[in-house]
Amino acid sequence: MPELFWWLTKNVAVIFGAMTFIVWAANQWATHDDRRHVDALGVSLMFCVSYLLTNTLEMTAGWPDMIAWLPFLDATLCAMIYFNWRRHPKPWKAVVVAALVAQLTLHFAATVLWKSDQLSPAGALLYATLINGLYAVQLFACGSVGIGHGLGRLFAARRDRRRLAAVAGHGQ
Repeated sequence: MPELFWWLTKNVAVIFGAMTFIVWAANQWATHDDRRHVDALGVSLMFCVSYLLTNTLEMTAGWPDMIAWLPFLDATLCAMIYFNWRRHPKPWKAVVVAALVAQLTLHFAATVLWKSDQLSPAGALLYATLINGLYAVQLFACGSVGIGHGLGRLFAARRDRRRLAAVAGHGQ
């Protein structure tokens, strides 16, 4: 069971790394096209840094010692996004903040169980699964800005192409 857990964890890390990069790239393109999306670009860049720090912690501190550091990373992210959300409210920011608060709660519970020698392998797997699920929610919420912008541009280009074809067809 522990071998399967670590195998899944390593593959999940690669998948989440790719997803984190895709969210950053989509938000980078959206911001380049429309400066209104700069908040999503900033948050996606923070996710990239957080992803790198989390994986560095896993390599250096190991499991479960890295659990003790995760609340600091998530609390910093949560505070930064929360204060930005207060100045510039957007629904996606509220979703990210809520998911980060849920992660902080899970970190607290896992730390208490770990320090009291009550964190079983099944509990560790549940913790990792819930944390990964909440991170996926954060990526989806933040990525919805850039990906939504890209889909909007795609549909607009398709609509414009149809109009151009219709106008060109009237001249015959």
